[in-house]
Amino acid sequence: MLINEIRVLKVAVGSIGDREGKAFEKTIKEILKEGVSKKFVDIEKIEKLRVKDEKGEIVLPNQKVELDIFASNGRNVLIEVKFHMTVDKLVNFYKKAQFIEKMKGFKAEKLVIAIEIDENALDLAEDLGIDVITRQSQ
Repeated sequence: MLINEIRVLKVAVGSIGDREGKAFEKTIKEILKEGVSKKFVDIEKIEKLRVKDEKGEIVLPNQKVELDIFASNGRNVLIEVKFHMTVDKLVNFYKKAQFIEKMKGFKAEKLVIAIEIDENALDLAEDLGIDVITRQSQ
């Protein structure tokens, strides 16, 4: 079963490098593709958005803050893809999203795509107005 295979992959997540991490992110998007496209955006039109943080507000000075973005017909959706979403990861995403909105001069919907999400993170997402898609919500 696919979910059991995903659980096995969870053990290896900590050692996944950048290249492998990108492939893993794509896999999560594919697993949840139907739920995402039904409710939110065309997953094929999601791109990376990188914004330089010159002052080091979110990351080290002169490093880039990176999120996925869907932009179409005036609609902007900032997206975070995680295998397991925690409160700390959610707060980090929210801060990155706020920074990108400020630097780019637009408001965006916020969406988390996660196989698993902690109950506290799910509650916080609701409080912050962040939409969440998990395998349980399909």
